[in-house]
Amino acid sequence: GQLDEMNEPPADAAAQRANALDRARELLQPLLDALTEDDPDLPFALVAMADLEALSGNLEVSRDLYIRSLELLEDIEVYVKLGDVYLELGQHEEAREAFESALEIDGTFARAHLGLAHVFRAEGNIEQALVKYEDAFEHGRNLDYLDRYAIAAEALELDPNNISMRLNFANFLGNGNVFTAALREYNTILEQDEGVLDAHLGMGKVHISKLQFEEAIESLRSAEGLSDSVQQDIEIYELLRQAERGIAGPGQPMLESGQEVVYQLAILYLQDGRLVDSFNMLGELSGR
Repeated sequence: GQLDEMNEPPADAAAQRANALDRARELLQPLLDALTEDDPDLPFALVAMADLEALSGNLEVSRDLYIRSLELLEDIEVYVKLGDVYLELGQHEEAREAFESALEIDGTFARAHLGLAHVFRAEGNIEQALVKYEDAFEHGRNLDYLDRYAIAAEALELDPNNISMRLNFANFLGNGNVFTAALREYNTILEQDEGVLDAHLGMGKVHISKLQFEEAIESLRSAEGLSDSVQQDIEIYELLRQAERGIAGPGQPMLESGQEVVYQLAILYLQDGRLVDSFNMLGELSGR
């Protein structure tokens, strides 16, 4: 009876998925048949059907539907979908053209850069693939966290020694408050090259966020000798000032080491022509 039906094992997931796609196709096909070539809804209906065919593994059918839609209405998202299908079909030149068409509409479209990275990677052009991964990551600030994470992870899988990509990834993790992972990435960078200023700065920022002020000061002091501009010195000393304030505690006077940091900041601001900021640092020293 009903109890026996409840105890039956669920239907195969793949079969369920196939049935759902078939039902969706049955619902959409009459709409497609009813639309004329000049109907403004036709390109969107074609894309919907193309999506269903792609999910069903009917890549050639999907490709042709995307192309037909684009002939009626250029759309950056559809160019990327078409590029992905071409790539799955192993048609690399056509995939490249589709992704480049998307970038002609918007040169900052992250998924188009990522598509080109996949094309170059499939062709064995690792150097160009890494460039496009970095472009995708740089322009992907509006992507979901996991999508952007995946871009960096793919790039670093391809080239674990890519310091530029790893630094971007570490900063991304730190800004997202994924502190343990960020510190791991910064440490990996410094194991490869102790002279990467931004890795020391990033570690300092993470330690400050974790209220680990002594560790922050250690990281930031390591950065001092790597600076090559007054502006970088100011960034280092502003972070040192934050860490020293953390050690002193809320409403408490700076320790001697903290006062020295503030004094150095006053000098640096003066060297940079920022007289008001320099004056404010001197006022902080005098308790004003």
